[in-house]
Amino acid sequence: MRELEAYLGAHYDLSQTTVFTGSDNGSGYEPEVFANIVVNAAKHIHVLDRYHLNNKITMRLAGFPEPVIKKVRKAVYTANWDALTQALDTCQSLAVNDSSSELGRPSDRAEDVRLLRGYLERNWVSIKPIADPALHESIHSLGCCESNHRRYTYRLKREGRAWSKRGLEAMLRIIDCEQNEDLIETLNETEMLGTTFAPEVAETAEDDVNLQALGLFKAQPTTHVGVRHASLGGNVPASSPMGQLNKKLNMGGLF
Repeated sequence: MRELEAYLGAHYDLSQTTVFTGSDNGSGYEPEVFANIVVNAAKHIHVLDRYHLNNKITMRLAGFPEPVIKKVRKAVYTANWDALTQALDTCQSLAVNDSSSELGRPSDRAEDVRLLRGYLERNWVSIKPIADPALHESIHSLGCCESNHRRYTYRLKREGRAWSKRGLEAMLRIIDCEQNEDLIETLNETEMLGTTFAPEVAETAEDDVNLQALGLFKAQPTTHVGVRHASLGGNVPASSPMGQLNKKLNMGGLF
């Protein structure tokens, strides 16, 4: 984040700019973090990611009557806190007083409503901008990293890959440079072109050596002679013993 702040400060004058940022407000991606990055901007507006917001409402209100859920969504997306409070109070009442089994155990459903209310209250400042029509005209996505994350994950995850912190950072920088089409320029700037790197071999105690991994017990390849082909003389009478043997071998009727 410090690098991003330094980059923006060095390349952009944000003193007359309104900066929009978006995230799910998870750990490390709170509005305050983004506010510190664009501290020199004329105005900063942070928006809660609508996908995560909608997913949270769907998960917490699963099983509740659809009309009530629609009221909650409408109140959220119009930033009407009073209407949202009334809708959540209705959900709370349904969770406690409903005698049917459709909503599940009252204590569990009441807890779901309580957690949703707390989530919306904590993130309300980031939810309110969603109701601004101008925002929808200006913002169409969360940004290149969020929409193109597969360029990172497909190269860095799964298939048994493991990275040290330095190695992971190096791979991310290379992927960024490839996407920005400035890999050669970046290498020139860092004076890394023409540099030969020796592989780093981890020191391993003799007792920890994996002999199987070294291939010491793999079966050695063997040389096969292969199938030999031969034939009996064909210039003998068919009625002779050799001719009869030749006939049976060619017809497969000997055995």
